[in-house]
Amino acid sequence: MRQIIKQPDGLYAEYSTIVDSFILTDCTKEEIIKNAEKEAADKARKDCEAVFTDIEKGIDFSLRWDEAVKNHNKNCSPEERIEIK
Repeated sequence: MRQIIKQPDGLYAEYSTIVDSFILTDCTKEEIIKNAEKEAADKARKDCEAVFTDIEKGIDFSLRWDEAVKNHNKNCSPEERIEIK
């Protein structure tokens, strides 16, 4: 787990309780936020790429297109309906 800690000089640090060490030090609030945003974006990209890889290998636990469209059409307004082609 990570903790944001205010340093005595008013800047911020990020501390990992997993490795019991600082990950970042001497940061502004904005730098801590930007680092968290980058890590979240990197994780999202990695997670999506893993799903795409599974789909391409035929390991797919999601709905088929026609099943998803049928469910969507039951739950949306007439203007939002999708025609299955």
